[in-house]
Amino acid sequence: MTTTTPGAAEVELAIGGMTCASCAARIEKKLNRMDGVEAT
Repeated sequence: MTTTTPGAAEVELAIGGMTCASCAARIEKKLNRMDGVEAT
């Protein structure tokens, strides 16, 4: 079961131009450090 905070939104980002897994991991790591952001 998944619970969300009232008023929370789900956003899917399509980011192009990354040519390696390291680039994708770096962006995901930065986003996950932001308050209220969760990777699924």
